[in-house]
Amino acid sequence: MKMITKMKSLVLVLTGMILLATSLQAETRIATVDVSRVFNGYWKKQKAEEALKERNADLEKELDAMKESFRKSEDEYKKLVTAAEDQALTSEERDKRKKVAQTKFQELKASDDEIKTFLSTNSERMKKQKDNSIEGILKDIREVIKAKATTAGYTLVINKSAETGSAIPVVFYASDDTDITDAVLKQLNSTTPADFKPAEKK
Repeated sequence: MKMITKMKSLVLVLTGMILLATSLQAETRIATVDVSRVFNGYWKKQKAEEALKERNADLEKELDAMKESFRKSEDEYKKLVTAAEDQALTSEERDKRKKVAQTKFQELKASDDEIKTFLSTNSERMKKQKDNSIEGILKDIREVIKAKATTAGYTLVINKSAETGSAIPVVFYASDDTDITDAVLKQLNSTTPADFKPAEKK
């Protein structure tokens, strides 16, 4: 009798577990999205890259001008040093030119420090600009994915382009029926400005 009672209890527990698993499966709707393709296909990503390239080009011009100025000052310094060593001059005149050369050397050192500071500061600024651009783009993508998932009744959206640290795909298979990549990309690019020119594919 006890055995029968235990068997009935076990059957009830197993039945409950099966019903719970079935219920959870029915409640959970999973979609997939290729975030990498969405990110690279979003018009704002190209716009951000163009802005970074333009800024970098401006900085390169400014840096080239600073380097050219440094080279000219360096040539002047070398000439001053050579002139200060001219034995045909009086010692008083040589001392005077040495002081001028020393002043020019200090200017050179200041210019060199200025170039180093310029490189360091703008490297940080460029990185910050790039990080802010990426953060903004991902925020847009996340909001559209959330909206699409909510409308379609998905409770979970998985990035199918994600990989582990060993470059192993996180998702090995996903049905195309649950892929919302195209829908997300279409929504994001619906805000493309009329004067925006897509980059030519190479």
